[in-house]
Amino acid sequence: MRLTAREQEKATYLKSMFVGIVNGLAGSAAMVLLTMSTIDSVWQGAIYIIIFGVGTCVDMLLFTTILSILFVTSTSSIKVNHSLIRLTGVVSAVFGIYYMYNLGVNDELFTVWFG
Repeated sequence: MRLTAREQEKATYLKSMFVGIVNGLAGSAAMVLLTMSTIDSVWQGAIYIIIFGVGTCVDMLLFTTILSILFVTSTSSIKVNHSLIRLTGVVSAVFGIYYMYNLGVNDELFTVWFG
């Protein structure tokens, strides 16, 4: 069965949304587990997870939408668009290295692993 262009576009958006939801919830699992240890009842825990999950999804949706505006508006100029993509990659890599260094050296995570 062959999908029309409109059906393919809808499927792509749904896949992207699902990946974003799973990513948002998975990245926050540690926070949920830490908080759950302080909650007294099952209902409070369930309400907390629902509110936290919905809030995480909405937050990621808004943040991604705001960031994507730059990429959408720069599509008219290929040079600006490619420069923006490269800049985003460099900033992400530098932040990742900084974050690993901060956790490993400043917070002494490496001493736990390597003695």
